[in-house]
Amino acid sequence: MIEEKELTEANETEAHPHKWVYLFEEGSGDNKSLFGGKGAGLCEMTQAGLPVPPGLIVTTEACNAFYANDKKFPEGMWEQVVEALHEVELCRDWLSRRAICDLLWMHTAALLHCSVRS
Repeated sequence: MIEEKELTEANETEAHPHKWVYLFEEGSGDNKSLFGGKGAGLCEMTQAGLPVPPGLIVTTEACNAFYANDKKFPEGMWEQVVEALHEVELCRDWLSRRAICDLLWMHTAALLHCSVRS
């Protein structure tokens, strides 16, 4: 028979899957073990109001799970990346600030630029 505690933990896991991906504004600059040094720094600068383009962090836990699982993404991680990337695409504040850069650089559209760091 399943104990009540195990059943509750199973329901919480289904209701709240493990969070593998964070937007810069969600993370903490103090959490270098979860976000890595670069990720934590980007979170801290974003929350301080510096002009950091919107972005996302795939956690160090996701990296560790990837290698522990025969180089397969942890369950739910890819879906979280896609969802976060949609949030980045919809970030109107940054795109409106980009409009000035677009005029200066003669761009005709505010394109989504992506930089991947490890």
